[in-house]
Amino acid sequence: MARRSRFPSTLYFLLLFTIFGVGLFMYANSLIGELETEYRAVSIAYADATSAIISSPDVPAEVIGEVVESLKNLLDFPAIVITSDGELATARYLPDRLQEKVDHWLHGGELDEATKCVIFELAAEMDEYNEPVPLVERKTHQASGTTHEREVAQLHYAMPYIIQTLNWTPIIGIGFVLLFAGLGVLAVRRYQRTEQQAIWVGLARETAHQLGTPLSSLLGWLEILRERPDQLREVIGEVSSDIGRLEEITHRFGEIGSKPEMTALPLKPEIEKALDYCRRRISLNRIRLEGELHDVPPTPINGPLIGWVIENLVRNSSQALSAWNRGDLRPDGTAQAPTKEKPTGLIRVELHPVNRGIELIVSDNGPGMDKHTRRHAFDAGQTTKARGWGLGLTLVKRIVTEYHSGKIRLESTPEQGTRVIIFLPAEK
Repeated sequence: MARRSRFPSTLYFLLLFTIFGVGLFMYANSLIGELETEYRAVSIAYADATSAIISSPDVPAEVIGEVVESLKNLLDFPAIVITSDGELATARYLPDRLQEKVDHWLHGGELDEATKCVIFELAAEMDEYNEPVPLVERKTHQASGTTHEREVAQLHYAMPYIIQTLNWTPIIGIGFVLLFAGLGVLAVRRYQRTEQQAIWVGLARETAHQLGTPLSSLLGWLEILRERPDQLREVIGEVSSDIGRLEEITHRFGEIGSKPEMTALPLKPEIEKALDYCRRRISLNRIRLEGELHDVPPTPINGPLIGWVIENLVRNSSQALSAWNRGDLRPDGTAQAPTKEKPTGLIRVELHPVNRGIELIVSDNGPGMDKHTRRHAFDAGQTTKARGWGLGLTLVKRIVTEYHSGKIRLESTPEQGTRVIIFLPAEK
C-alpha cells in the first residue's frame, strides 16, 4: 500500500535537536571563552603591575608589600610564579594539601624538594593549556635614555576549577539532547510499526468486506437461477453489475498499491454514481441520504478512489446513526441505554465550486464525537464500533491528501452531528 514516509518528519526532529545541541555547545563555549579571556587579562595585569613594582626601586618596601598582597588577591585561580633562576616565588589556589604546604613555606616554614617537584610539574601542566606570562624588570639608562628589559619570573596559571567543570557542560548537554532524540526516534518508529500493523490488518478486513457484498449477491443470484432458470435474462443484468463491482474493487486496491492515474473529470457524475451504490447496498434504515451537487469544473481525480471516499464516509455516518438510534452509542463510542425517540437520521453530501478548487462536504445529524475521538479520528485502528477496524477515515485521508493533493478536516460536536470537509485543488 502506498503511504507517505514519515522519514522526513523524523529527519526534521533529529535536525531540530542537532541544531539545539550545536547551539548549546557554541553558546557554552562562547561563555567559557569569554571567562578564559578575562582570567588571562587578569594574569597579564598582575604580571604588568609586578613588573612595574620591580622596576621602581624608589618605592618603599612597605608599600611594595601591600601592593604585592593586593595583587595576589587578584589571582583567584590556580597560579604559580617561578623565578628565572628556577626557584618558586609564590603559588595560589593549588590543590588543598599542596596549598597548605606552600602557605606554610610563605610564612617562614620549610618546603621539601619533593613538594617543589610536584609544583614544578603542575606548572608544566598549566603551560600545556595556557601560555605563561613573563614578569619583566625594566631599567632605564639615565644618560642614554634606553630601556633594558630582563625577565625575572614567569606566571604559570590554570583556569578556575569552575571553568574546568563548565567545560563539560556542553558535552553533557549534547548527551542529553542525543538521549532524548534517540528516545524520540524510537517512539516514532514504534508508532510507525503500530500504525502499519493496524493498516495492514484493517486493509485485509476492508478487502474482505468490499468483496463480501458482491460475492454474497452473486451467490444469491446463483441460487435463484437454480430454483427459477426461466429468470436468466433478468438475473444476467444483476450478475453483470456485481461482476463490474468486483472489477472496480480490484481496481481500487490496485490503485492504492501504486501511483494512481489522475484524469481531469467532472466530479458530479462520480459522486452520483457512488451515492446510487450507497442507496442500494448500504443499510439506511430510518436514514435519509441527500445530495446537493452543483456543477463544478473538471478536476484531476481518480474516479474509483473518489467513489471509495464517498462510500466510506456515508457508511461511517450510517453506522453511527444506526447505533445512535438504537441507543447503544455515545459520542465517545461507549454504550448507553436507549433514550427517547431520535429524529430520522440524515446524511447530506454537498459539492460546491470554491476559490481555486472544489469543496466536498459529507455531514450527518448523528451522535457526533467528543474531543478525544475527534482528535484521533484519522488514526489507523481508531474506531468506536464494536466490529470496526478503524481504517475508513484513514483511507479517506490518504486518498484525499496523498493522491489528490487535497485537504480534509473534520468538525464534530457531541449529539449535534459530524461534518467532513474535503478540498480538492482545481486543474492547473
